Amino acid sequence: MVATATSRAAFHSKRGDGTQKQLILNALAEHGPLCDREIAELTGLSEARIPPRRGELVKAGVVKCLGTERRGLNALAVEIWGLDI
Repeated sequence: MVATATSRAAFHSKRGDGTQKQLILNALAEHGPLCDREIAELTGLSEARIPPRRGELVKAGVVKCLGTERRGLNALAVEIWGLDI
């Protein structure tokens, strides 16, 4: 089997699920409770990647929803997530 450039790049990528979850945990540990948009900004992950990884962390019992707050320029109500460890 011959490895393609795409498969080589995917193999060496640092954006696996485990790494994404670790980035989220690091952001919450360093900055305290955050909404998904803030997590995305701090980690460099796209906002679309945050809910699935965060959901896995919630399921594992290390992250929990702390409630809702109004944040951002439009003061929209968003869920705030924090560590549960």
